[in-house]
Amino acid sequence: MSEGIISPCGNFRYENGGWVPTETETIEEARNNNQSTTSQSSQNITDNVIGGDAYISLGSREDHLASTSNSNQNIEGNVVQGDMTVTTNIVNNISNSEGIDEIKHLLVELVTKLGISDTENSGTVLSSVQSEDVKQKLTEIENYSIQDPKILMMLGNASKLVFQPYAAIDYYTSAENEFSSQNNEEGEIMALISLGGVYKQMNQFEQATEIFAKSILLAKTAGLTDLAARGNCDFGHLYYNLNRFSTSKETYYEALDSLNENTDPNISMEVYLRLGELYSNTNNSSKNPRKADRYFTESMKFAKSTNNLAAINRIKLYQGNFEYSRENFSLSLEYFEDILKSSDEGEDDPRTIDAKIGVGRNLIKQKRYQDSIQILNQARSFSESQKYVNGVANSCYYLGKSHIECGNSEEALDHFKTSLRYFEEQNNLQMELQANLEIGMILRDPQSRQHNKYLIRARQLQIELRLN
Repeated sequence: MSEGIISPCGNFRYENGGWVPTETETIEEARNNNQSTTSQSSQNITDNVIGGDAYISLGSREDHLASTSNSNQNIEGNVVQGDMTVTTNIVNNISNSEGIDEIKHLLVELVTKLGISDTENSGTVLSSVQSEDVKQKLTEIENYSIQDPKILMMLGNASKLVFQPYAAIDYYTSAENEFSSQNNEEGEIMALISLGGVYKQMNQFEQATEIFAKSILLAKTAGLTDLAARGNCDFGHLYYNLNRFSTSKETYYEALDSLNENTDPNISMEVYLRLGELYSNTNNSSKNPRKADRYFTESMKFAKSTNNLAAINRIKLYQGNFEYSRENFSLSLEYFEDILKSSDEGEDDPRTIDAKIGVGRNLIKQKRYQDSIQILNQARSFSESQKYVNGVANSCYYLGKSHIECGNSEEALDHFKTSLRYFEEQNNLQMELQANLEIGMILRDPQSRQHNKYLIRARQLQIELRLN
Protein backbone atom coordinates (compact mmCIF):
# COMPACT_ATOMS: atom_id res chain seq x y z
CA MET A 1 0.00 0.00 0.00
CA SER A 2 1.10 3.56 -0.54
CA GLU A 3 2.67 5.47 2.33
CA GLY A 4 0.46 8.02 4.04
CA ILE A 5 -2.92 6.49 3.19
CA ILE A 6 -5.34 6.51 6.11
CA SER A 7 -7.25 3.30 6.77
CA PRO A 8 -10.93 2.81 5.92
CA CYS A 9 -11.57 3.09 9.65
CA GLY A 10 -10.08 6.56 9.71
CA ASN A 11 -7.88 6.31 12.82
CA PHE A 12 -4.73 4.89 11.20
CA ARG A 13 -2.47 5.52 8.24
CA TYR A 14 -0.05 3.19 6.49
CA GLU A 15 3.61 3.99 7.19
CA ASN A 16 6.81 1.96 6.92
CA GLY A 17 4.89 -1.20 6.18
CA GLY A 18 2.31 -0.96 8.95
CA TRP A 19 -0.71 0.91 10.33
CA VAL A 20 0.06 3.73 12.79
CA PRO A 21 -2.25 6.23 14.54
CA THR A 22 -2.87 9.38 12.51
CA GLU A 23 -1.75 11.59 15.39
CA THR A 24 1.85 10.55 14.70
CA GLU A 25 1.80 12.88 11.72
CA THR A 26 2.70 16.16 13.39
CA ILE A 27 2.42 19.62 11.99
CA GLU A 28 6.21 19.83 11.96
CA GLU A 29 6.43 16.75 9.73
CA ALA A 30 3.95 18.26 7.34
CA ARG A 31 6.13 21.37 7.11
CA ASN A 32 9.32 19.48 6.36
CA ASN A 33 8.25 19.08 2.73
CA ASN A 34 7.87 22.84 2.23
CA GLN A 35 10.63 24.78 0.45
CA SER A 36 10.03 28.01 2.30
CA THR A 37 9.68 28.51 6.05
CA THR A 38 8.96 32.21 6.43
CA SER A 39 6.91 34.79 4.57
CA GLN A 40 7.87 38.45 5.21
CA SER A 41 6.14 41.72 4.32
CA SER A 42 7.49 45.15 5.28
CA GLN A 43 6.71 48.81 4.57
CA ASN A 44 8.59 51.93 5.68
CA ILE A 45 6.94 55.37 5.53
CA THR A 46 9.10 58.00 7.23
CA ASP A 47 9.74 61.80 7.19
CA ASN A 48 6.95 62.76 4.77
CA VAL A 49 5.02 66.06 4.69
CA ILE A 50 1.44 65.55 3.47
CA GLY A 51 -0.89 68.50 2.87
CA GLY A 52 -4.17 66.58 2.96
CA ASP A 53 -5.41 63.22 4.16
CA ALA A 54 -3.16 60.17 4.16
CA TYR A 55 -4.31 56.59 3.58
CA ILE A 56 -1.61 54.02 4.18
CA SER A 57 -2.17 50.33 3.70
CA LEU A 58 -0.02 47.22 3.85
CA GLY A 59 -1.57 44.35 1.91
CA SER A 60 -0.15 40.86 2.06
CA ARG A 61 -1.28 37.49 0.72
CA GLU A 62 0.35 34.73 2.73
CA ASP A 63 2.78 32.43 0.98
CA HIS A 64 1.25 28.97 0.91
CA LEU A 65 4.67 27.37 1.49
CA ALA A 66 5.43 29.43 4.58
CA SER A 67 5.23 27.93 8.03
CA THR A 68 5.59 31.35 9.71
CA SER A 69 5.05 34.91 8.54
CA ASN A 70 6.22 38.39 9.58
CA SER A 71 4.63 41.70 8.63
CA ASN A 72 6.40 44.95 9.59
CA GLN A 73 5.01 48.42 9.04
CA ASN A 74 7.20 51.36 10.14
CA ILE A 75 5.43 54.76 10.08
CA GLU A 76 7.21 57.63 11.85
CA GLY A 77 8.34 61.26 11.48
CA ASN A 78 5.50 62.16 9.09
CA VAL A 79 3.63 65.50 9.09
CA VAL A 80 0.00 65.12 8.01
CA GLN A 81 -2.37 68.14 7.94
CA GLY A 82 -5.51 66.02 7.45
CA ASP A 83 -6.59 62.61 8.75
CA MET A 84 -4.18 59.72 8.67
CA THR A 85 -5.55 56.21 8.23
CA VAL A 86 -3.24 53.22 8.53
CA THR A 87 -4.40 49.66 7.82
CA THR A 88 -2.74 46.29 7.55
CA ASN A 89 -4.50 43.63 5.46
CA ILE A 90 -3.23 40.08 5.46
CA VAL A 91 -5.17 37.64 3.30
CA ASN A 92 -4.63 33.99 4.10
CA ASN A 93 -4.94 31.65 1.14
CA ILE A 94 -6.23 28.51 2.84
CA SER A 95 -6.39 26.59 -0.43
CA ASN A 96 -2.64 26.54 -0.36
CA SER A 97 -2.19 26.69 3.29
CA GLU A 98 -2.34 29.42 5.96
CA GLY A 99 -4.49 27.38 8.04
CA ILE A 100 -3.89 24.04 6.37
CA ASP A 101 -1.61 23.20 9.27
CA GLU A 102 -4.10 24.62 11.75
CA ILE A 103 -6.99 22.74 10.17
CA LYS A 104 -4.91 19.58 9.96
CA HIS A 105 -4.07 19.96 13.63
CA LEU A 106 -7.73 20.56 14.48
CA LEU A 107 -8.87 17.52 12.54
CA VAL A 108 -6.18 15.28 14.01
CA GLU A 109 -7.37 16.43 17.43
CA LEU A 110 -10.92 15.53 16.45
CA VAL A 111 -9.79 12.12 15.24
CA THR A 112 -7.67 11.28 18.29
CA LYS A 113 -9.80 12.81 21.04
CA LEU A 114 -13.28 12.23 19.68
CA GLY A 115 -12.61 9.06 17.73
CA ILE A 116 -14.02 10.34 14.44
CA SER A 117 -14.09 7.54 11.90
CA ASP A 118 -15.38 7.03 8.39
CA THR A 119 -16.78 3.65 9.29
CA GLU A 120 -20.50 3.02 9.43
CA ASN A 121 -21.82 3.55 12.98
CA SER A 122 -18.49 4.60 14.44
CA GLY A 123 -19.78 4.52 18.00
CA THR A 124 -18.00 7.73 18.87
CA VAL A 125 -19.02 9.38 22.12
CA LEU A 126 -19.71 13.04 21.45
CA SER A 127 -21.58 15.39 23.74
CA SER A 128 -24.11 17.89 22.46
CA VAL A 129 -21.70 20.69 23.38
CA GLN A 130 -18.92 19.04 21.39
CA SER A 131 -21.32 18.50 18.48
CA GLU A 132 -22.05 22.21 18.33
CA ASP A 133 -18.34 23.02 18.58
CA VAL A 134 -17.55 20.75 15.64
CA LYS A 135 -20.41 22.23 13.61
CA GLN A 136 -19.13 25.75 14.23
CA LYS A 137 -15.60 24.81 13.20
CA LEU A 138 -16.90 23.21 10.02
CA THR A 139 -18.83 26.40 9.27
CA GLU A 140 -15.70 28.50 9.82
CA ILE A 141 -13.76 26.65 7.13
CA GLU A 142 -16.52 25.79 4.67
CA ASN A 143 -15.83 28.85 2.50
CA TYR A 144 -12.20 27.93 1.96
CA SER A 145 -10.86 25.77 -0.82
CA ILE A 146 -9.06 22.71 0.54
CA GLN A 147 -7.17 20.47 -1.85
CA ASP A 148 -5.58 17.92 0.49
CA PRO A 149 -7.80 14.81 0.02
CA LYS A 150 -6.91 13.37 3.45
CA ILE A 151 -8.18 16.57 5.06
CA LEU A 152 -11.31 16.38 2.91
CA MET A 153 -11.82 12.82 4.18
CA MET A 154 -11.49 13.99 7.77
CA LEU A 155 -14.00 16.77 7.12
CA GLY A 156 -16.38 14.17 5.70
CA ASN A 157 -15.89 12.04 8.82
CA ALA A 158 -16.56 15.02 11.08
CA SER A 159 -19.66 16.02 9.11
CA LYS A 160 -21.14 12.54 9.32
CA LEU A 161 -20.42 12.38 13.02
CA VAL A 162 -22.45 15.54 13.70
CA PHE A 163 -25.40 14.44 11.55
CA GLN A 164 -24.57 16.46 8.39
CA PRO A 165 -24.76 13.75 5.69
CA TYR A 166 -25.00 16.09 2.70
CA ALA A 167 -21.87 17.95 3.77
CA ALA A 168 -20.15 14.56 4.20
CA ILE A 169 -21.15 13.57 0.66
CA ASP A 170 -19.62 16.79 -0.72
CA TYR A 171 -16.35 16.26 1.15
CA TYR A 172 -16.04 12.57 0.23
CA THR A 173 -16.81 13.30 -3.43
CA SER A 174 -14.15 16.02 -3.52
CA ALA A 175 -11.68 13.67 -1.82
CA GLU A 176 -12.41 10.94 -4.37
CA ASN A 177 -11.74 13.34 -7.23
CA GLU A 178 -8.48 14.52 -5.66
CA PHE A 179 -7.25 10.99 -4.97
CA SER A 180 -8.16 10.00 -8.54
CA SER A 181 -6.23 12.94 -10.02
CA GLN A 182 -3.20 11.82 -7.96
CA ASN A 183 -3.56 8.22 -9.19
CA ASN A 184 -3.91 7.19 -5.54
CA GLU A 185 -6.03 4.05 -5.88
CA GLU A 186 -6.16 3.29 -2.15
CA GLY A 187 -7.40 6.77 -1.37
CA GLU A 188 -9.96 6.74 -4.17
CA ILE A 189 -11.37 3.39 -2.98
CA MET A 190 -11.46 4.55 0.62
CA ALA A 191 -13.37 7.69 -0.39
CA LEU A 192 -15.85 5.62 -2.40
CA ILE A 193 -16.48 3.25 0.52
CA SER A 194 -17.07 6.21 2.83
CA LEU A 195 -19.35 7.86 0.28
CA GLY A 196 -21.37 4.67 -0.22
CA GLY A 197 -21.71 4.35 3.54
CA VAL A 198 -23.38 7.75 3.79
CA TYR A 199 -25.85 6.94 1.01
CA LYS A 200 -26.60 3.60 2.71
CA GLN A 201 -27.19 5.39 6.00
CA MET A 202 -29.61 7.71 4.19
CA ASN A 203 -31.42 4.68 2.69
CA GLN A 204 -30.51 5.80 -0.85
CA PHE A 205 -29.71 2.24 -1.83
CA GLU A 206 -29.44 2.71 -5.60
CA GLN A 207 -26.62 5.25 -5.23
CA ALA A 208 -24.97 3.17 -2.51
CA THR A 209 -25.07 0.02 -4.67
CA GLU A 210 -23.42 1.76 -7.61
CA ILE A 211 -20.68 3.26 -5.44
CA PHE A 212 -19.89 0.07 -3.51
CA ALA A 213 -19.73 -1.93 -6.75
CA LYS A 214 -17.25 0.58 -8.18
CA SER A 215 -15.09 0.49 -5.03
CA ILE A 216 -14.96 -3.33 -5.00
CA LEU A 217 -14.06 -3.50 -8.70
CA LEU A 218 -11.27 -0.95 -8.27
CA ALA A 219 -9.92 -2.77 -5.21
CA LYS A 220 -9.91 -6.18 -6.88
CA THR A 221 -8.31 -4.81 -10.04
CA ALA A 222 -5.57 -3.17 -7.98
CA GLY A 223 -5.08 -6.28 -5.82
CA LEU A 224 -6.01 -4.40 -2.64
CA THR A 225 -7.61 -7.26 -0.73
CA ASP A 226 -8.14 -5.29 2.50
CA LEU A 227 -10.20 -2.62 0.80
CA ALA A 228 -12.03 -5.21 -1.32
CA ALA A 229 -13.01 -6.98 1.91
CA ARG A 230 -14.24 -3.73 3.45
CA GLY A 231 -16.19 -2.88 0.30
CA ASN A 232 -17.84 -6.30 0.27
CA CYS A 233 -18.68 -5.94 3.95
CA ASP A 234 -20.53 -2.67 3.35
CA PHE A 235 -22.12 -4.03 0.19
CA GLY A 236 -23.36 -7.06 2.12
CA HIS A 237 -24.83 -4.83 4.81
CA LEU A 238 -26.79 -2.96 2.17
CA TYR A 239 -28.48 -6.25 1.21
CA TYR A 240 -28.95 -7.01 4.91
CA ASN A 241 -30.88 -3.75 5.31
CA LEU A 242 -33.09 -4.85 2.43
CA ASN A 243 -33.76 -8.18 4.21
CA ARG A 244 -32.00 -10.09 1.43
CA PHE A 245 -30.15 -12.27 3.93
CA SER A 246 -28.92 -14.94 1.52
CA THR A 247 -27.17 -12.42 -0.74
CA SER A 248 -25.85 -10.60 2.31
CA LYS A 249 -24.31 -13.81 3.67
CA GLU A 250 -22.59 -14.61 0.37
CA THR A 251 -21.05 -11.15 0.23
CA TYR A 252 -19.91 -11.29 3.86
CA TYR A 253 -18.23 -14.64 3.32
CA GLU A 254 -16.43 -13.31 0.28
CA ALA A 255 -15.02 -10.61 2.54
CA LEU A 256 -14.21 -13.16 5.25
CA ASP A 257 -12.27 -15.38 2.83
CA SER A 258 -9.92 -12.52 1.97
CA LEU A 259 -8.93 -11.78 5.58
CA ASN A 260 -5.47 -12.78 6.77
CA GLU A 261 -3.06 -12.01 9.58
CA ASN A 262 -1.93 -8.80 7.88
CA THR A 263 -5.43 -7.40 7.45
CA ASP A 264 -6.19 -4.12 9.21
CA PRO A 265 -7.83 -5.30 12.49
CA ASN A 266 -10.57 -2.69 12.10
CA ILE A 267 -11.64 -4.33 8.84
CA SER A 268 -11.58 -7.82 10.38
CA MET A 269 -13.62 -6.50 13.30
CA GLU A 270 -16.23 -5.11 10.91
CA VAL A 271 -16.60 -8.35 8.92
CA TYR A 272 -17.04 -10.51 12.03
CA LEU A 273 -19.47 -8.01 13.56
CA ARG A 274 -21.68 -8.05 10.46
CA LEU A 275 -21.69 -11.84 10.40
CA GLY A 276 -22.73 -11.86 14.06
CA GLU A 277 -25.53 -9.43 13.28
CA LEU A 278 -26.68 -11.59 10.36
CA TYR A 279 -26.85 -14.83 12.34
CA SER A 280 -28.53 -13.15 15.33
CA ASN A 281 -31.39 -11.69 13.28
CA THR A 282 -34.59 -13.54 14.24
CA ASN A 283 -36.11 -12.85 10.80
CA ASN A 284 -33.25 -14.60 9.03
CA SER A 285 -34.27 -18.16 8.19
CA SER A 286 -30.59 -19.14 8.55
CA LYS A 287 -30.27 -17.60 12.01
CA ASN A 288 -27.81 -19.43 14.21
CA PRO A 289 -27.30 -18.15 17.79
CA ARG A 290 -24.13 -20.21 18.30
CA LYS A 291 -22.52 -18.74 15.19
CA ALA A 292 -23.70 -15.26 16.13
CA ASP A 293 -22.14 -15.55 19.57
CA ARG A 294 -18.88 -16.83 18.08
CA TYR A 295 -18.65 -14.02 15.52
CA PHE A 296 -19.46 -11.33 18.09
CA THR A 297 -16.73 -12.72 20.36
CA GLU A 298 -14.22 -12.73 17.52
CA SER A 299 -15.15 -9.18 16.58
CA MET A 300 -14.63 -8.06 20.19
CA LYS A 301 -11.11 -9.55 20.19
CA PHE A 302 -10.13 -7.29 17.29
CA ALA A 303 -11.75 -4.25 18.90
CA LYS A 304 -9.84 -4.83 22.14
CA SER A 305 -6.59 -5.34 20.21
CA THR A 306 -6.90 -1.78 18.91
CA ASN A 307 -7.94 -0.47 22.36
CA ASN A 308 -10.80 1.39 20.68
CA LEU A 309 -13.52 2.13 23.24
CA ALA A 310 -15.91 3.34 20.55
CA ALA A 311 -15.60 0.02 18.70
CA ILE A 312 -15.94 -1.98 21.92
CA ASN A 313 -19.13 -0.14 22.84
CA ARG A 314 -20.50 -0.63 19.35
CA ILE A 315 -20.08 -4.40 19.61
CA LYS A 316 -21.65 -4.38 23.09
CA LEU A 317 -24.67 -2.70 21.54
CA TYR A 318 -25.10 -5.61 19.11
CA GLN A 319 -24.54 -8.12 21.91
CA GLY A 320 -27.16 -6.38 24.04
CA ASN A 321 -29.71 -6.62 21.23
CA PHE A 322 -28.75 -10.26 20.63
CA GLU A 323 -29.28 -11.22 24.28
CA TYR A 324 -32.58 -9.32 24.29
CA SER A 325 -33.78 -11.41 21.32
CA ARG A 326 -32.88 -14.54 23.34
CA GLU A 327 -34.84 -13.15 26.32
CA ASN A 328 -31.68 -12.93 28.42
CA PHE A 329 -32.89 -9.57 29.69
CA SER A 330 -30.54 -9.14 32.65
CA LEU A 331 -27.47 -9.78 30.46
CA SER A 332 -28.88 -7.54 27.73
CA LEU A 333 -29.39 -4.71 30.23
CA GLU A 334 -25.82 -5.18 31.48
CA TYR A 335 -24.39 -4.60 27.99
CA PHE A 336 -26.43 -1.43 27.47
CA GLU A 337 -25.59 -0.05 30.92
CA ASP A 338 -21.87 -0.73 30.35
CA ILE A 339 -22.01 1.54 27.31
CA LEU A 340 -23.66 4.34 29.27
CA LYS A 341 -21.22 3.96 32.19
CA SER A 342 -18.26 4.40 29.84
CA SER A 343 -19.58 7.82 28.76
CA ASP A 344 -19.62 10.97 30.83
CA GLU A 345 -23.02 12.21 31.90
CA GLY A 346 -24.67 14.30 29.22
CA GLU A 347 -22.57 12.92 26.36
CA ASP A 348 -24.73 11.51 23.60
CA ASP A 349 -24.10 10.09 20.16
CA PRO A 350 -25.87 7.39 18.09
CA ARG A 351 -24.40 4.56 20.19
CA THR A 352 -25.34 6.00 23.57
CA ILE A 353 -28.81 6.82 22.24
CA ASP A 354 -29.27 3.25 21.02
CA ALA A 355 -28.04 2.01 24.40
CA LYS A 356 -30.64 4.17 26.18
CA ILE A 357 -33.32 2.69 23.94
CA GLY A 358 -31.98 -0.76 24.85
CA VAL A 359 -32.28 0.08 28.55
CA GLY A 360 -35.83 1.32 27.95
CA ARG A 361 -36.80 -1.92 26.21
CA ASN A 362 -35.48 -3.97 29.13
CA LEU A 363 -37.28 -1.76 31.67
CA ILE A 364 -40.53 -2.50 29.84
CA LYS A 365 -39.87 -6.23 30.31
CA GLN A 366 -39.40 -5.51 34.03
CA LYS A 367 -42.73 -3.60 34.02
CA ARG A 368 -40.95 -0.41 35.10
CA TYR A 369 -42.94 1.66 32.65
CA GLN A 370 -42.40 5.12 34.14
CA ASP A 371 -38.64 4.55 34.22
CA SER A 372 -38.71 3.38 30.61
CA ILE A 373 -40.71 6.46 29.56
CA GLN A 374 -38.14 8.73 31.23
CA ILE A 375 -35.06 7.29 29.50
CA LEU A 376 -36.85 6.80 26.16
CA ASN A 377 -37.94 10.44 26.20
CA GLN A 378 -34.30 11.43 26.65
CA ALA A 379 -33.37 9.34 23.62
CA ARG A 380 -36.24 10.71 21.54
CA SER A 381 -35.47 14.35 22.40
CA PHE A 382 -31.79 14.11 21.43
CA SER A 383 -32.57 12.09 18.29
CA GLU A 384 -35.07 14.69 17.11
CA SER A 385 -32.64 17.55 17.77
CA GLN A 386 -29.93 15.83 15.72
CA LYS A 387 -32.28 14.36 13.09
CA TYR A 388 -31.11 10.86 14.03
CA VAL A 389 -33.83 8.90 12.23
CA ASN A 390 -33.13 5.49 13.74
CA GLY A 391 -33.20 6.96 17.23
CA VAL A 392 -36.52 8.74 16.68
CA ALA A 393 -38.14 5.64 15.16
CA ASN A 394 -37.16 3.19 17.89
CA SER A 395 -37.57 5.50 20.87
CA CYS A 396 -41.09 6.43 19.70
CA TYR A 397 -42.03 2.79 19.12
CA TYR A 398 -41.03 1.74 22.64
CA LEU A 399 -42.57 4.88 24.13
CA GLY A 400 -45.78 3.65 22.51
CA LYS A 401 -45.33 0.27 24.17
CA SER A 402 -44.78 1.93 27.57
CA HIS A 403 -47.80 4.23 27.28
CA ILE A 404 -50.06 1.33 26.26
CA GLU A 405 -49.10 -0.45 29.48
CA CYS A 406 -49.89 2.74 31.43
CA GLY A 407 -53.31 3.02 29.79
CA ASN A 408 -52.40 6.11 27.73
CA SER A 409 -53.86 4.95 24.41
CA GLU A 410 -53.87 8.33 22.68
CA GLU A 411 -50.23 9.05 23.52
CA ALA A 412 -49.30 5.53 22.49
CA LEU A 413 -51.09 5.96 19.16
CA ASP A 414 -49.20 9.17 18.40
CA HIS A 415 -45.85 7.54 19.17
CA PHE A 416 -46.62 4.44 17.07
CA LYS A 417 -47.67 6.57 14.10
CA THR A 418 -44.47 8.60 14.34
CA SER A 419 -42.36 5.45 14.51
CA LEU A 420 -44.24 3.94 11.56
CA ARG A 421 -43.47 6.93 9.38
CA TYR A 422 -39.74 6.61 10.06
CA PHE A 423 -39.69 2.81 9.73
CA GLU A 424 -41.29 3.19 6.30
CA GLU A 425 -38.56 5.66 5.30
CA GLN A 426 -35.90 3.22 6.49
CA ASN A 427 -37.52 0.29 4.69
CA ASN A 428 -37.41 -1.58 8.03
CA LEU A 429 -40.06 -4.16 7.21
CA GLN A 430 -40.02 -5.97 10.55
CA MET A 431 -40.52 -2.85 12.66
CA GLU A 432 -42.98 -1.46 10.12
CA LEU A 433 -44.99 -4.66 10.61
CA GLN A 434 -44.90 -4.30 14.39
CA ALA A 435 -45.96 -0.64 14.30
CA ASN A 436 -48.90 -1.46 12.00
CA LEU A 437 -50.03 -4.23 14.33
CA GLU A 438 -49.81 -1.96 17.38
CA ILE A 439 -51.84 0.78 15.68
CA GLY A 440 -54.36 -1.78 14.44
CA MET A 441 -54.81 -3.08 17.99
CA ILE A 442 -55.50 0.41 19.33
CA LEU A 443 -58.00 1.06 16.51
CA ARG A 444 -59.51 -2.40 16.82
CA ASP A 445 -63.09 -1.41 16.02
CA PRO A 446 -63.88 -3.90 13.20
CA GLN A 447 -65.94 -1.23 11.41
CA SER A 448 -63.02 1.20 11.31
CA ARG A 449 -61.44 1.58 7.89
CA GLN A 450 -58.26 2.76 9.58
CA HIS A 451 -58.20 -0.43 11.61
CA ASN A 452 -58.53 -2.53 8.45
CA LYS A 453 -55.92 -0.48 6.59
CA TYR A 454 -53.21 -1.13 9.20
CA LEU A 455 -54.03 -4.83 9.52
CA ILE A 456 -54.05 -5.32 5.74
CA ARG A 457 -50.65 -3.65 5.53
CA ALA A 458 -49.38 -5.86 8.36
CA ARG A 459 -50.43 -9.00 6.46
CA GLN A 460 -48.67 -7.72 3.31
CA LEU A 461 -45.48 -7.15 5.32
CA GLN A 462 -45.65 -10.66 6.78
CA ILE A 463 -45.76 -12.07 3.25
CA GLU A 464 -42.83 -9.90 2.15
CA LEU A 465 -40.73 -11.02 5.10
CA ARG A 466 -41.46 -14.69 4.43
CA LEU A 467 -40.49 -14.28 0.79
CA ASN A 468 -37.18 -12.71 1.79
